[in-house]
Amino acid sequence: MAPNPPREQEQSIKDRKRLLYDDDEPPVSASADSKPFAVYLRETPARPLSAPVKAALWAAAIAVGLLLAGALMKSTQGKPPTKKRAEVSPPRVTSPLFA
Repeated sequence: MAPNPPREQEQSIKDRKRLLYDDDEPPVSASADSKPFAVYLRETPARPLSAPVKAALWAAAIAVGLLLAGALMKSTQGKPPTKKRAEVSPPRVTSPLFA
């Protein structure tokens, strides 16, 4: 663990912080005529979704549901047992050269 900095160094850091950040003016909004969010919310009317958009969303939801159900069914099924290969000895080479 590093030793604590001397008191002068600590004060110097605080002074530098004040010089860098505390003198900054608060940010000004982009435009003076901007409205609060609540005002925009009151002024903007709610508009329901159109029928084709609702149908597309329902179709996507059904497709996602079917994919999820299929994945869950596949994950609950166990893996089929693997068949063990019959132990086969390597074929013998019969050659007149080795006889």
